[in-house]
Amino acid sequence: MVNSGSGKKTLSTVTLLFKLPYYTQWGQSLLIAGSEPALGSWNVKQGLVLSPVHQDNELIWCGRVSVAAGFTSEYSYYVVDDNKDVLRWEPGEKRKLVLPEGIQDGDLVEIRDWWQDASEALFLRSAFKNVIFNATASDKKEPQSVSINRSLDPEDIVVQFVISCPRLGPGSTVVVAGSNPQLGRWRAQDGLKLSYAVNSGFHLVQLLPINDTSVHGMWWDSYPYSSLSVFALHPLYLRVQALSDAIPADVKEEIQQAKKQMDKKDVDYEKTLSTKLSIARKIFNLEKDKVLNSTSFKHFLSENEEWLKPYAAFCFLRDFFETSDHSQWGRYSQFSKEKLSEAAAYARKKKVILKAPPDYFDKNGQNWGFPTYNWEEMSKDNYGWWRARLTQMSKYFTAYRIDHILGFFRIWELPDHAATGLVGKFRPSIPLSQEELLSEGLWDFDRMSRPYVRQEILEEKFGSFWPVIAANFLNEYQKQCYENIVLIRDPEDSTKFYPRFNLEDTSSFRDLDEHSKNVLRRLYYDYYFARQENLWRQNALKTLPVLLNSSDMLACGEDLGLIPACVHPVMQELGLIGLRIQRMPSEPNLEFGIPSQYSYMTVCAPSCHDCSTLRAWWEEDEGRRSRFYKTVVGSNEEPPSRCTPEVVHFIIQQHFDSPSMWAIFPLQDLLALKDKYTTRPAAEETINDPTNPKHYWRFRVHVTLESLLDDKDIQANIKDLVTSSGRSFPGKKVEGADESGEKLSKVQLNGKS
Repeated sequence: MVNSGSGKKTLSTVTLLFKLPYYTQWGQSLLIAGSEPALGSWNVKQGLVLSPVHQDNELIWCGRVSVAAGFTSEYSYYVVDDNKDVLRWEPGEKRKLVLPEGIQDGDLVEIRDWWQDASEALFLRSAFKNVIFNATASDKKEPQSVSINRSLDPEDIVVQFVISCPRLGPGSTVVVAGSNPQLGRWRAQDGLKLSYAVNSGFHLVQLLPINDTSVHGMWWDSYPYSSLSVFALHPLYLRVQALSDAIPADVKEEIQQAKKQMDKKDVDYEKTLSTKLSIARKIFNLEKDKVLNSTSFKHFLSENEEWLKPYAAFCFLRDFFETSDHSQWGRYSQFSKEKLSEAAAYARKKKVILKAPPDYFDKNGQNWGFPTYNWEEMSKDNYGWWRARLTQMSKYFTAYRIDHILGFFRIWELPDHAATGLVGKFRPSIPLSQEELLSEGLWDFDRMSRPYVRQEILEEKFGSFWPVIAANFLNEYQKQCYENIVLIRDPEDSTKFYPRFNLEDTSSFRDLDEHSKNVLRRLYYDYYFARQENLWRQNALKTLPVLLNSSDMLACGEDLGLIPACVHPVMQELGLIGLRIQRMPSEPNLEFGIPSQYSYMTVCAPSCHDCSTLRAWWEEDEGRRSRFYKTVVGSNEEPPSRCTPEVVHFIIQQHFDSPSMWAIFPLQDLLALKDKYTTRPAAEETINDPTNPKHYWRFRVHVTLESLLDDKDIQANIKDLVTSSGRSFPGKKVEGADESGEKLSKVQLNGKS
């Protein structure tokens, strides 16, 4: 009994005993951190440290804490090292404990939990919980609580079972069965029943980013990843007909005329955007008093004020000065541009831009032209910008895909003067030190780090014109010459070096002595495939958990390209779903992925917006087409020259039948199931060319949604593929998935969200 301080009143205290079975490695411990001071107020360093106890074949972690009766707290379990640095944490929803009134002083409440794995927590994300399983308000899990019935015999123990079951099929129940009479002696029909109903239908459409990209005021802004704001939606997607219930007749006529004029094969980005904005302004001018005084607008403004006002001010000044380059707006913009200036200054200081290393898409790498994130600065407010961004997204979406998730492990940087990605380096990374190279017998650092340009090389490249080239045009744009190095010297520390990507392909490497070649070859593989693994793992674990826990959206990660060994284990640990494209297998010894061998926590797809469609690939690459037909289809005959509906059906069925949790199919690939929809040249169906930084994103589906809805044949064909593979919900048991696994399918209209 604890005295409250008044001398008259006392507070009842209760002992909580937490128990969790978990096998740790040497040097690891478990602790609990929660929302209340008794559990550290979410400060892991001040959490409740648990102690291990062996019980039979299990290692049980236990911890006691005294709390007041009526105690309520959220909490989670963490695996920590000796310094209480977090090594692993539970994904998904936080646990919640509620002690009811009436509990007596000195009572012992034992809480037995089980570690929640990332794969299990996936089904608690909003994509499943709110959409696929369609949980209603009455289905929501109540906080874990303990009921006390004082009419029981003092020797009795009250046991409450709290079960996590993300979904139940119609008419299904959950029972707790056991060996004693109270639990039905293992007869499920006599067990304790818990039941609820869920709807079986689901719809999920995957989109490209839809944030405003209006920076240049021209078609360059069609690139969906260069966002002006990560909060504002793009005005290109305005449905102007829905802006008002009282659109004047002349404006309605303007809308109809615009629809006719722009009903073309490809999207006219500039015309579409300018027309929609013009019509929107006319409607706003007619109804602005009504809109600005409405309750809904005031609520929207108050809810989004933090980003909405700066965004509106930026757009006004951009249009007023006819440029988005804020440095040209004059001195009165100095305060509003503070954050932008800080980011720009950092990029200029580092003289780096963002790229992808050479991979399937481009052997020279891709130049995205973005400054890299200053993660150290972002960590100071616990990645507040990222958390706000994902919170805003969760208002509209229940799932999202992280493009180039490798960027959270490491990013490929290069000097701002570089023409391709071959002379880049990873950030962060452990470089080769001058001392390390000297110990290996390498000492001529200028020879290895400066462009290896010799007369015979110029003659080989430019023939008889080599003297003119050498005298007048030998600058950074002659990339074949300036990329002819084997080591890249760190611009901030001249004693640090990085192996040039594919250094063995250079004449600089070929002209070295054998000893130097062998050393560089070994150091190259160590740099790219060994020494960075732990660094990159820890780098990802600083940021990704914060992002994943900032919303309950289902997260997928695009993990294509040059994949470090640490990536897939971290994704598995955090519950991040990976991506598998059949033409870009993760296994280095395979030319084509085998869908039947994909792991459950993946999205499988025959193609995506960043590569050619099935039909286009089939027609453009005869050699790979023949090898695919032989090794994947299993036929020794010559493949058809065009991708027939039969071939498409075979490939799509492979993906439907895979163990992957999700199967994504670009609409172009689904339309190829029927000859009627293959009249457009296949090459025109590709959404993006990743090798072209100025690609015009203007693909438009050549059939209307109305005509597709009227086509019962193709709908029946697709539905048969869905149901026969067990991907309909509720579906049959999934071979290759875990006990709770469901395989699902979705249509990709234009890429990713």
